[in-house]
Amino acid sequence: MPEITGIEVASRTASDAAFSDYDRALAASDAELVYVSLVNSEHGRWAERALEAGRHVIVDKPAFLEFEQAERLVELSRSRSLCLAEATVYT
Repeated sequence: MPEITGIEVASRTASDAAFSDYDRALAASDAELVYVSLVNSEHGRWAERALEAGRHVIVDKPAFLEFEQAERLVELSRSRSLCLAEATVYT
């Protein structure tokens, strides 16, 4: 089983984040997976950019606000053999 060898954080507000710009993070990081935890209205945009950059994506709940967007991003992930998942918490 592959191991996690490192974590990089992109944040517009955290001063200790590796990246302060999300586009730069997608271009410069060699991360294979992106976790999108932004305001709900930004989930689709950044999930799509991450998929287009060849990353697997986990999106905070609710993943998408519109069904059509969800369908389009599922198809994009399938066409690139990438995982697209909504984060779910079990207790």
